[in-house]
Amino acid sequence: MKKYGLFTLVALSTIIMYALSSANAEPNMAANNGLQILTTARILSVPRDWRGLKELFPEKKFNSFTPEKLEEFLKVVKADASVKLLTAPKVTTRDGEDAVIKISKSTAWSSDVEDVNKIDSIEFKIKNNIQPDRKSINAVFELKYACGCLQKKSGEVEMFLPSNYAIVVRGGEPCDGNEIILIVQPKVVEAGNVSQQAGVVESAAAVAASNENFNVLDVNFEPIRQGKNILWLTVRNKSDKEQFFSVNVYSRSVDYGSDGVGWGTNYYDKFDAGQTRKIRYVYKIHGPITDNTYTRLYFYNVNSLKHDENKDIQPFAKKQYFVNDLKVYPADRMQFMAASQGQFNTVSKILVEFQGYIRGGEYEKAWAMFSDDCQNAEYPVKGVEGFKRQMEPKHPLDSAFWWEKQDFLKLKPASAYIDNDKVVLAASNDNSQWKIDFVQQAGQWKIDWIGGYTPKIIEMQEKK
Repeated sequence: MKKYGLFTLVALSTIIMYALSSANAEPNMAANNGLQILTTARILSVPRDWRGLKELFPEKKFNSFTPEKLEEFLKVVKADASVKLLTAPKVTTRDGEDAVIKISKSTAWSSDVEDVNKIDSIEFKIKNNIQPDRKSINAVFELKYACGCLQKKSGEVEMFLPSNYAIVVRGGEPCDGNEIILIVQPKVVEAGNVSQQAGVVESAAAVAASNENFNVLDVNFEPIRQGKNILWLTVRNKSDKEQFFSVNVYSRSVDYGSDGVGWGTNYYDKFDAGQTRKIRYVYKIHGPITDNTYTRLYFYNVNSLKHDENKDIQPFAKKQYFVNDLKVYPADRMQFMAASQGQFNTVSKILVEFQGYIRGGEYEKAWAMFSDDCQNAEYPVKGVEGFKRQMEPKHPLDSAFWWEKQDFLKLKPASAYIDNDKVVLAASNDNSQWKIDFVQQAGQWKIDWIGGYTPKIIEMQEKK
């Protein structure tokens, strides 16, 4: 997250005072019950060589305006035919409440935009906290837009500013080569004095799924690959009561083996009244990615966080995504940087230690060497007991979907490379080369994924 507390335009001394006095302050919720924040977001498209860019952003990609300065700037914009106002949505939130504004081709674009088809969608997220003086705001926001297959975002920005001042952010270049400029103007108002919908403004096209209590505002898959994958959901409890939300994530590798191989589990989350949350879920895709690989989501409004108390509840929506709907991680087309000798030695030592625990039957210690993601994706239901059962199977299916203990113990470290935030260790045994991902978690290296093997279920299918 980027945090900016100082501005470079007008009323500098005033703004510095707010930045220094309010940076660590918590909003006074009791004192602010009668207040809301009205946020106006103006999103502009300007030519890449527009003369105003240097004046707006002489040094950094952000700036601030007083209300008077903003009014002058908008007059200049209105008189300049090369500048397009794409949209100017407004949203009202309570103190500390998240807001999401989504606009797509089919919804409220400005009528004078001639080439709106060059941008498919815009998503604007903001969270405002009223400061103890009740006259200034801590605003955290992000802009994301998509054109064709390309998605871009401004990155998360945080600023302290007086009520009704404007933040101006340079958002980058969409597909048409123009620049995007985001203007955010939050204002403290008395509750009930504005008519805009509180919390979230969304068109029907922008809501992925809904029932009487929940809106699933966004479904976002990180680029998919064989092994560990990440799903992000943005969900809003639109009721005035506490609610419980569940998603069933099911993936299927249709072309893996003669019958295909699936993976699935349920996740449960509690939502306070009116709360909007962006939640990260980890899941597994067993086989290599093919055109037939799919992930299916079932959304539930459940009674509690306990699985046994929700067995008879039906989903309020279902979504299914194939490869054509998602991005695929292009690992086969990437060139990775080799890990240093020190990194190779570190992860090799961890592998040997992990093998030692398994060999000695110390499965609790071996379990502690997995990352949280690995534990949740590989053993989502039974946890450590599922891992123990894999290591000491009493039935062929107890280990059929994972690696075999005897094969793993034969692995020897060969080389290592860097893949984003992971160190990937290549290790081989008599028959194959495996890849073991290591990540930093709470300052310690953990095993995040084990891949490269073929699970026994594939052999079992072929023998049928």
